[in-house]
Amino acid sequence: MMYCHNTEPDNRFQADAPAGIPVALRVLSSSNQAQEGISEEQGTPLNSLDPLAVYILEAAHRLIPPTGQATIKEFIDEVPAGESAIRDRLNLLVGVGKLSCLPGSGRRPTLYYLSNQAEIPSPSILDNIDLTEDEVLQVVKEKEEALLAGLAEIQKELEVVIQDREALEKAIAVRLKYSVK
Repeated sequence: MMYCHNTEPDNRFQADAPAGIPVALRVLSSSNQAQEGISEEQGTPLNSLDPLAVYILEAAHRLIPPTGQATIKEFIDEVPAGESAIRDRLNLLVGVGKLSCLPGSGRRPTLYYLSNQAEIPSPSILDNIDLTEDEVLQVVKEKEEALLAGLAEIQKELEVVIQDREALEKAIAVRLKYSVK
């Protein structure tokens, strides 16, 4: 396990952030807590995040406002880390209430938005009983657009997997054709 030390004795933390993410974020957070007299146990969930999660949260604040939501692909393109690490940190941020994901987008959500933004309302009649017909129709259209955007992202991922499978099948066929028997 690799640890980084700052100037204070016995103050160390894991250096698990990828290149390009300032390790000083963690030191700054613990120093600010110490100056404010906040113990580690009293810290907010944001203070307990690792540098990669903080970096992803900052990326979310850059990516999400223009469209109201961001896809997993946008995070993967923006953050210099592996897909599973990004997904883990996004799930962590959803868990601490900093981000939300589109409900019903499956086991692995692809659309994320800031928690302080209003979620896409559900088209359930019980949820929208006070809405007019036009408002209910608008809610359903917004939900449909969000789901279609998620579906388009899944379709792109599926096409990549199919191309990879076809290339692997061709490589196996060539290897079998020219293998020594």
